[in-house]
Amino acid sequence: MIGSRVIYSMASRGELPKRMAHLNRRGSPVNALVLMCALSLILIWSTKLKELVESVGTLVTLTTAVAIAGVIVLRIRKPDLHRPARIPWFPLPPIVFLSFTAWMTWSVLSTNATSVKLILGIIALALVVWFGVAKNHSHPIEKA
Repeated sequence: MIGSRVIYSMASRGELPKRMAHLNRRGSPVNALVLMCALSLILIWSTKLKELVESVGTLVTLTTAVAIAGVIVLRIRKPDLHRPARIPWFPLPPIVFLSFTAWMTWSVLSTNATSVKLILGIIALALVVWFGVAKNHSHPIEKA
């Protein structure tokens, strides 16, 4: 469900085709939901369940790690930004999280070649979309 809202949000900002930002009368992003459903079905039909679970779990872990790394980068590059939440003992908790994430990711990737291919394929697709469309429409973070 979150995936369709991410697609909707990106389409609303012009980072994906506008048709993905269409809402039905109940406020659901129908086109984005259909796209997510189609992509999910392709993965389900073309991959074994164990490999799919490992791949998706690793991918979610990696995207969370990118967000956490972004926290560190923003704290260094933009120290004056308003932050409604503080991180005690910064940067220790994010570094510990990133260390465990690296270890878990390495464990999965070193034991399952199919998961590696699936994850790298999804990352490659995301990079093509990012560099082809989204990067040109991104806006820098400004002071609040």
